[in-house]
Amino acid sequence: MSEPLPIEVHYNKVFGAVMLACSLFILAVAFSIGKPFPQALTGGITLLVSLGFLFQPVMVVVAGAVQMRNLFGMTMKTYPFDSLADLEIRGGRLRVNDKPIGSGRWLLHGGDWDKLGRAIETARGSTPR
Repeated sequence: MSEPLPIEVHYNKVFGAVMLACSLFILAVAFSIGKPFPQALTGGITLLVSLGFLFQPVMVVVAGAVQMRNLFGMTMKTYPFDSLADLEIRGGRLRVNDKPIGSGRWLLHGGDWDKLGRAIETARGSTPR
């Protein structure tokens, strides 16, 4: 059975959780010493980035295109394709029409990455792993 589109691939949640813990630590230290600037600014920026890592997808596969997203959820780049069979996962990276895109496998959520791989294998007509 093929996976329904769109397929969202998120960042690895461990990175977001570690960044969130670090940002909260930075903010706590900044306010406890009584001099929040510039440490609170650093903690605030790190907090926003960690929330992006936790909740925003890095790529979304929709009908006819792979959308690369930033940490705020805005589509930054679109890679068109004719069918899901035009996608390939090789060397831990997603390729669209043999052009490598996306991040390395280690940076992405494992379940989302596997879901995308199964959808591509199903579209190519091979047996999913």
